[in-house]
Amino acid sequence: MKDSRNQKRRIHVVCGVFSRVASEGGFKVALFRRADEYGHFEFPGGKVDPGESEAEALRRELKEELNLEVEIIGFLGENTHDYPAARIFLRAFWVRAADWSQLALADHSEWRWAGDGETGDLAAADLPLWDLIFSEGARPPG
Repeated sequence: MKDSRNQKRRIHVVCGVFSRVASEGGFKVALFRRADEYGHFEFPGGKVDPGESEAEALRRELKEELNLEVEIIGFLGENTHDYPAARIFLRAFWVRAADWSQLALADHSEWRWAGDGETGDLAAADLPLWDLIFSEGARPPG
């Protein structure tokens, strides 16, 4: 019998990955720095609420956090990451903003475009996604 006190809380999370063609060739992705005590860069998104689809959650979260309406253009990958108090099941999707001029940061202090080798201070749960994004032959859809 397992001791329920040792069971980590499980959280289903989705995130969006924005991409653009880089002037020097290849592509870059948008990273957003959390405006909290951790302050890591991340791919924006959040929890999937009960009864909500992943697509609904991702659109809602990106609207709340970035004030952007997005189109989900493809599935990127997933990762499970253990934090001290919770296990995060993270599913990432390629997204496209309808209008970048509407960008307004609510939960982030800054953002930037980053290419291969420019991770900076990326959140631990997002690192495997970074590796997937910039693995040999990987390209954003469209």
